[in-house]
Amino acid sequence: MTTTNANNPNFNMPWQRQNTNPNSTPARWVDSSLNEIEALYFTNDTEKERTTFKGTFTEYNTNISDHEASAGATEGYQFYKALIDCKENNVSKDGKPRTGLMERLNISSEEYDAFACIALAIGSQETGLGYEIEYTNENTTLEDVNDLRDVGDLVHTYGRKFGKAFIAMPVIRNIAGLFGVKDDSASSGITQLKIYDQMQEMSEWEKGILKEYGIETSKLLGKGFDNLASDPEKSAVATMVVLKRIKDNYSENINGDNVDSYKGTMTKAFNELQEEYIAKGESPQEALEKGFDSLANIYNYYQSINDEDKKLEIRTAIKDAFIAYDDSTLEERQDSQGNRIKDIELVEEYQIQKLQEALGGNVSFSAEDLNYIRFAMCSEDAQMDVAEYCAYAWNKGTGESGMKPDRLISEKLGIIFSDPEIFDYNQYTANVVTIASHYANQITEDENGYFLINDNLKE
Repeated sequence: MTTTNANNPNFNMPWQRQNTNPNSTPARWVDSSLNEIEALYFTNDTEKERTTFKGTFTEYNTNISDHEASAGATEGYQFYKALIDCKENNVSKDGKPRTGLMERLNISSEEYDAFACIALAIGSQETGLGYEIEYTNENTTLEDVNDLRDVGDLVHTYGRKFGKAFIAMPVIRNIAGLFGVKDDSASSGITQLKIYDQMQEMSEWEKGILKEYGIETSKLLGKGFDNLASDPEKSAVATMVVLKRIKDNYSENINGDNVDSYKGTMTKAFNELQEEYIAKGESPQEALEKGFDSLANIYNYYQSINDEDKKLEIRTAIKDAFIAYDDSTLEERQDSQGNRIKDIELVEEYQIQKLQEALGGNVSFSAEDLNYIRFAMCSEDAQMDVAEYCAYAWNKGTGESGMKPDRLISEKLGIIFSDPEIFDYNQYTANVVTIASHYANQITEDENGYFLINDNLKE
């Protein structure tokens, strides 16, 4: 059995995005060019401090000469310039010829530009394109030291790097694991990429691209030290390579037999739920309709209210209901293996009650509705688009924990119930897609940048 499409009039999906000009030339045929991007989006606000898109980001004009840029170029501008310069065959700073990323990654010009918009968006989200105050504090060099506070930042920068390298030592790693300390590499560069971890999963071809562009980690202290933060071009190249890997995992499993692709994960979950409904004697088609209609009722009520705090309450509760342990109750307070659930926020019954309270009796909701919605959200029409998945996987990963169906559903619900121009710290995927769309809007010269990106990245 395969995933059922929801393309019939019985399905109520009012949240679907609408192309403002559906009769125009399809976005994938537009002669898109990164040179048409005239504004980069910078901010020094941390992710928790951000408000609206306009209230958070300031625009930096890209229409400046190389001479002007070299006189005081920002890291963000250099990152953007590198995306353009490295697209086709180019020459390194030391005069060595290099093959362009478009050829190396075997992608079209339009695909490259779509990835570049996502890369810029991740940079704006993660570090404010190098301006965010926490990022600058964590990337202090000796050249940046002018006062005692800078000395403190320098100590913090290298303490963090050496700390990652220290925890990676075999004996220390085992001890740290007992206390829940993660043995992962340091986030680095404009897009905060854990490049050491990524390289462990890469093919020799992908590693060869990084080597050609001079991207490396320390042979002695690899998990803490790399050269992405010191060179925005290297950050840009590494970001594009990893985004292509993520996109490949959208429909094809590139991470081994134990981890499914996104499409594979959702289709498998859909088919399993479908079999359960058939075994219970319930029509899968009717169950699917109930799921979409239940979600639409909540969505329509959500859109009808003007209280942002109440909307946040609804959005958070419905997302967290899927993160909670399935079928867990307040009375038993245990997972499927009988282990005690310490955090009440992870109890499904508790989250259902929170959602019921947030809805205030205006929309009925039960555990049965939750299961119907789960079934609907696994169907093809409710799955993430490529840009959404790229943003999600950048933040949550493509490993086993990142590819759990309920976690993927929760993120998609966050996208559905988001107000795109209003930034929420817990809405990473929605935030990145919003920024990416703003970048792509500059290429299309209208408000259809979202479609420009996704149409060009479709299979």
